[in-house]
Amino acid sequence: MNWLRLARIALLPTIAWDFTVGILLATGSLANWPWLAFVAVALIYHGSMILNDVADLKIDIAAQRKRPLVRKEISQRVALFVGLFMYCLAAGICYLYFKEIFDLSLYLIATVLVYNFSPSALRKHIGPAFLATARAFSLMFGAAALLGPAQALNDIAYTNIMCYALYFLFLSRMAQHEEDGIAGMRGFSFVGMACLAPFLLLAADSYSPVLVVCLLGFAAFAGRHAWACRGQYWSQEIVQAQTRSSLCLAPVVLGLCLLASEQTDNQWLALVSIGVVVLTTTLAKSFTIE
Repeated sequence: MNWLRLARIALLPTIAWDFTVGILLATGSLANWPWLAFVAVALIYHGSMILNDVADLKIDIAAQRKRPLVRKEISQRVALFVGLFMYCLAAGICYLYFKEIFDLSLYLIATVLVYNFSPSALRKHIGPAFLATARAFSLMFGAAALLGPAQALNDIAYTNIMCYALYFLFLSRMAQHEEDGIAGMRGFSFVGMACLAPFLLLAADSYSPVLVVCLLGFAAFAGRHAWACRGQYWSQEIVQAQTRSSLCLAPVVLGLCLLASEQTDNQWLALVSIGVVVLTTTLAKSFTIE
């Protein structure tokens, strides 16, 4: 149980959805879903969660967070070893079975290592960009395993990758204020920009009125709590609650990407994103995601 909480296992469905939607956008089919490549990206993602707590242990102790390393339920050294071992397993899988994405796996690992172990002052400035890049990598990973990184990047389409990366970029900027809190209007501006990121999908030559309605509905639903609290100072608890809620809603952004796709046979799969949100939210009640 402690290891599952440390690895943020509640977010595994969102990584599976990233991986799957990337393949759907690039190929239109899940006939050749590369499960070993998914194991690799999941190992990288959850290993990164473990190493993040290792790197932030002093900060978490000062903030009195109830995390396994803070409570000494898991040794910091053991967690460090497990996190790095998960990276090695992921890189090994890619080297043996998916040589085309071996370099991509190393880039992803390097990105997260730099983020986790950078000095706090440097992380404050570059951290959100690194996290957004890492989520873009997770969206590309499955398609890259099948088609190669260059072809996957082209077939998934830049608008899909950018709107998803920007969603996490703005959420990460807000989450940086978990320790000290943030003025309500400033917090709302970050959440608001994250909610508007999917509107990049309207850059396509043609789009359906249904997409516009869904984009507006998503922005209103995802931003409702931030709007309601805009006039008050956001405490640590409010920032954490808004971060948790926004992270759980991230799969809907990819659902919107499917809805905007020209591959009409897969547009109905956008509804699956709601199920992913429900599953993630349910898991988050037992396994915290902060």
